[in-house]
Amino acid sequence: VHSWPPATSIHRSITPRGGEILIEYLKSVFAHLEEEAGQTMAEYAVVLGVITIAVVVALTFLSGTITTLLSSVANSM
Repeated sequence: VHSWPPATSIHRSITPRGGEILIEYLKSVFAHLEEEAGQTMAEYAVVLGVITIAVVVALTFLSGTITTLLSSVANSM
C-alpha cells in the first residue's frame, strides 16, 4: 500500500491544524481505491465466465436450427 501523501514528521510540523486528519483521510481514500481495483477485476472475470457459459449453452441448443438455416440459405443460392 502506497503512503500518499507521505506522513513524515516534516509534513506534520508544516501542516496547519487539522492537517493530520486530512492526511489520514486521504490515505484511507487511496487505500480504498486500490482495494476497489482488485474487486473490479474479479467482478469482470465472473461476468465474463457467466457470459461465456451462456453463449456455449445457447449455441449447443440452437446448433440444429443454425445448421438447418445455413443449409436452406446455401441451397437457395
